Amino acid sequence: MVNCSLSTQTVPYPGFLPTSGVDNELLTDSGLSLSTVSWANITEITGRKEDTPKYGLLVVLVLISLATVVGNVMVVVALVREKMLRTVYNYFILNLALADLCVGLVVMPLFATYVTLGKWPFGSAMCVLWVLMDFGCCQVSIFTLLLIATDRYCSIRWPTTYVARRTAQRTIPAVVLTWVVAATIWAPGVASSLVSDAEQCVLLPSANIAFTVTSAMLSYHLPVVSIIALYSRMTVLLIRKMKTKHAKRKIVPLDMQNSTSKVSGQAENLPGTSDPSRSRSHRINPQGVLRKTVSFSLEQKCTNAPVMEDSSVGDPDIDMDTSSVLDTYLKDLKLVVSVVFLICWIPFITMYLVTGACPACISSTAYNVSYWMAYINSGLNPIVYSLLSPEFRKAFKKVLRIGSRATSQAGRQSTLQAG
Repeated sequence: MVNCSLSTQTVPYPGFLPTSGVDNELLTDSGLSLSTVSWANITEITGRKEDTPKYGLLVVLVLISLATVVGNVMVVVALVREKMLRTVYNYFILNLALADLCVGLVVMPLFATYVTLGKWPFGSAMCVLWVLMDFGCCQVSIFTLLLIATDRYCSIRWPTTYVARRTAQRTIPAVVLTWVVAATIWAPGVASSLVSDAEQCVLLPSANIAFTVTSAMLSYHLPVVSIIALYSRMTVLLIRKMKTKHAKRKIVPLDMQNSTSKVSGQAENLPGTSDPSRSRSHRINPQGVLRKTVSFSLEQKCTNAPVMEDSSVGDPDIDMDTSSVLDTYLKDLKLVVSVVFLICWIPFITMYLVTGACPACISSTAYNVSYWMAYINSGLNPIVYSLLSPEFRKAFKKVLRIGSRATSQAGRQSTLQAG
């Protein structure tokens, strides 16, 4: 998705210097402070310079940005146009799509330019906007996934009461709150740690250690641990429920003679049932024939096998075995979106943890790979929706057809005007 680097040793410049490249002692010896350091100073101190513009990387970033924008625009349009997608849960999907769209429209293009030129050419005001959107959109995505995990857990834990209370009036404020909390977390950091001049636009977390520790816990560790814990708990609950439901199908042994005579006797005493003396009569009571048939069937069941007592007949979930239910659960859209996010982000979070204890242990290349994996996540969600949701597939096809018709009509109009 986006970079939210908080390493106290790393200068978060595009391309990232190795984490051991700059430290407080080195800057202090050079008569500089972390709050006033510029990229020119860092180059002079460390002897490291940016290479010539990376146009190959620019092409890759532009393609990723375009794919992210197109995919998430399709998601937003589909959610707005299609009534079948207007569910309470899809407010979360819409929020994710809007955050990813901001990344593709604003964060990625500015970052691509920054990387290519090796300097920040857009001025201080745009620097503040870029950093806020970079870190803020990351935070919104993480909080939204936490809401999704919480929603899914409550739906499994309290399926009747929670689903009845889950309404748009309750969900929309929670979604809006993700943006408010994200801005609240990152605005102080931008105010206290942002360095912007003609050369660079960087957030130096070492300038405010208290903010670094607090934001790291709120931004990464607590949400990610909570998401993993919620889905782990969901899996345990689901397995337990399946075992409980299967246990209800217990075998009840019956005394064959007593059961047979009891069932037969009840059937013979029912109103409309033919007795043996009337069995040779030419008059046939349809109700009696039916009830005799039922009696015979029950007698056969009692004499041949014990009766299965099933208190959950008619529940489609019970008819599936545990492995089938778990397979369906593992393919659930909510779970897969969260898993894809964690796969893309855990490398970066791991790098961050390692560099906190051993700054020289992680190379800039490894750090950059984890950084780009986080960015790519913004473009993967629409692909996940189309692969796992038939409703989204249908909606995407409609959006593409509408787009193609609009393009063809515009082409015909321009041709007529030219003629």
